[in-house]
Amino acid sequence: MERGFGDLLEVQDDIATDLANQLRPSFAQPSSRYTQDPEAYHAFKRGQHHWASCFAGGWRLAIDHFQMAVERDPQFALAHVALANAYNFLGLYCLMKPHLAFDVASRAARHALAIDETLAAAHAELALAKFGGEWDWDLSEVEFRRALHLDPRNALVHVYYSWLLMLVGRDDAAFAEAEAGHALAPSSRLIRTARAQTFYLARRYDDAIG
Repeated sequence: MERGFGDLLEVQDDIATDLANQLRPSFAQPSSRYTQDPEAYHAFKRGQHHWASCFAGGWRLAIDHFQMAVERDPQFALAHVALANAYNFLGLYCLMKPHLAFDVASRAARHALAIDETLAAAHAELALAKFGGEWDWDLSEVEFRRALHLDPRNALVHVYYSWLLMLVGRDDAAFAEAEAGHALAPSSRLIRTARAQTFYLARRYDDAIG
């Protein structure tokens, strides 16, 4: 029993690390996505640090710091994305009433897009919020496809998009997206877990655990 619990904690740690990595901006991204305010930047970085322990409750402090970042600099697009990501996480894991969490995520993602419409991560978070919170399949697909157009190598977006495709009955396309995501990040437990969910929804249980 202790072994199983230890394995669960290890998986959660790995998934939390992958989730934190989703919030790490590439320095190739346009400077308009960042901030010139040192306090906003440091609040954002502290938020990233706490987000790495999100399954252990670190999400609370992470959100506090991301919120500080956007209050210090409302034009800090990546901090808005971080908030959207955090609230989508709360909605998906039912750590907050889902409709409330996804609504906050949607508004944060829209704030980011108002600053930089080419920010792929913001489109992805908006897609997930529409998918999870409003069941707006059409707009969710538009946003997923926009995100993948801007960043085709984002493994997690491929797999999240596969969930939507599965729920609307486009199984073959869903499997293709899930496998595309897995091929981009085969060592990521977050990606493997999300991919397994796609096959679970299709009742392909052997593939889900394979």
